[in-house]
Amino acid sequence: MKAIESSEWVIDGALTVWEPSDQMAEAPTNTPTDPTPPSFLQKDHIRGVLTQRQAGNTHRAYTCAVATLPGPLNTDAMTKAVNNFVRSHEGLRSTFVVNTDTASAQGTNGDAADAATAKASGGQPEFGGASVERKTVPASAIDLVPRVFAEAPDGAGTTTANDILNDYLPTHAVFDHFPGFVIGAVDKGKYCEVFYAVDHAFGDGLSLCVGILELMARYTGTPAPGLVEDTHPSFVEYTREEYQRAATVTPDSPGVKLMQEFVQATGGAPRFPLPTGIENNEPQPVKETQADFTLADANDVKVLRALAHEKGVSFSTVVFALLALAEHKAAKTSRYSTIVVNSTRGKKYATSQGWFCNFNPLTFDITGETLDDILPTVAEAQQKMREVLYEPVHASIMPLLAGGAVDASIFDSPQLVTYMDLSWFTEPEGSNIRLLTGTGKTKNASLWVFRNPDGLLVGSQAPDNPVAAESLQTFFHAFRDAVQDAVQNAASDRQ
Repeated sequence: MKAIESSEWVIDGALTVWEPSDQMAEAPTNTPTDPTPPSFLQKDHIRGVLTQRQAGNTHRAYTCAVATLPGPLNTDAMTKAVNNFVRSHEGLRSTFVVNTDTASAQGTNGDAADAATAKASGGQPEFGGASVERKTVPASAIDLVPRVFAEAPDGAGTTTANDILNDYLPTHAVFDHFPGFVIGAVDKGKYCEVFYAVDHAFGDGLSLCVGILELMARYTGTPAPGLVEDTHPSFVEYTREEYQRAATVTPDSPGVKLMQEFVQATGGAPRFPLPTGIENNEPQPVKETQADFTLADANDVKVLRALAHEKGVSFSTVVFALLALAEHKAAKTSRYSTIVVNSTRGKKYATSQGWFCNFNPLTFDITGETLDDILPTVAEAQQKMREVLYEPVHASIMPLLAGGAVDASIFDSPQLVTYMDLSWFTEPEGSNIRLLTGTGKTKNASLWVFRNPDGLLVGSQAPDNPVAAESLQTFFHAFRDAVQDAVQNAASDRQ
């Protein structure tokens, strides 16, 4: 399993997509409104998409996974797999209906008169006055049917299957299309590829991983308890639970206090510590960059895991300590601060489809030059972060905004760091699972670190310019040096 840029995946076979039948396409219209509001992250996403749409920009805030399957495409088997997959996930059977007739003009000052008008007309100020309702259709309404979208290329045409799909996904893998994802396959004769592209409102990185594995298992008939189930715990239910937790947050809640401490330490949104080439605070197109080397191979990871066990800390504590040491070496920083994208799935939602994340602040002083020096400090900071894992960050921020302790602008395009442990995924032999990174714009360089059976890897989504590219290479090498120093020191201690 690896991450690649979307441009690296070339469709060179017959392309089929599974689309809703006429009856399924009408299901949201015939379904009562679900009173469950969008989750906090879904609200952020919907606002962003609506703003981009009004500006005339193409929607690209979806992600995609691709995997290889043996033999030519069995359309009947894939049709059965796709439909049973969707029926088992209520979150994927959920969609949002936007009524822009109630919207006031985008960019109004939001005064009392505007708000009153929006409310009276059924609009919601948080969506620019548009009304957004959830519809969750029953499993019995799911009927996705295959449509051959593009035949195998003959080399004569100028429009490729990639071009066709790139035009198709922005209008289909989006929160207010039903369904808000696209599942398709590419028949290459001796083998085929299955892909799963999902709007960010309905899936996160782990959703892609478990989703493509579930589709493969359903297609091949491979037993996969926990992954292949008639019904998975629902993201819609999770959203209701999230609002219940948010309702208990007060100015004295641990998450509020941690966020206030974080803001006092950083003075604003955390930034990548090296130059990113941003000019006039204007966002630039994103480029996905992955280090062209492995930070740590499987044996190195084994050494670091043993070290974590000896020190009584988690492996992720070691990862964040090494990130801090890399930053210290590359940029001479004395304090590490970032926003961590944490999974909130727990055991209940381990294989469900949805956006099971919280954005938690992590900050600590870099109290030494080696891993052993700073591990206790990192462990303490990470424990404080874990204690507020399930306190929705949006609820943690609201008391600070309401009290004037912070300004919303400080949360503009913060650096995000994601650590994903993919080592527990059993990837079928020859499946070559690829996670295609999204596109968009950014003012920051966010990092993802993931562990798979081969070792530890790092990549980034950063502004697409030479300054950022050079800075990332500097940081990647500093990160590798920190990892290798830690491995060598741990090995020496055992001798």
